[in-house]
Amino acid sequence: MAIRVQRLEDTCQRIEALLMRMDDRLRKVEIDVAEMRGRIAQLPSTWAMITTMLGGQVAFAAAILAILKIVGAR
Repeated sequence: MAIRVQRLEDTCQRIEALLMRMDDRLRKVEIDVAEMRGRIAQLPSTWAMITTMLGGQVAFAAAILAILKIVGAR
């Protein structure tokens, strides 16, 4: 019986050491996830990206029309 108890105690010590290492790794993952959440929160929304793209296209089209009007006037 004493041998079995000793083996169980040894196994518990190894399990405890493994759990401590897993805890350290999980804390690192938690920090990384928090950092990613912060970065994602700073990303522009879909509508902001759509309006920026449309605004750029409208400005580009206006510039082309202005150039064509100037060139066509000569």
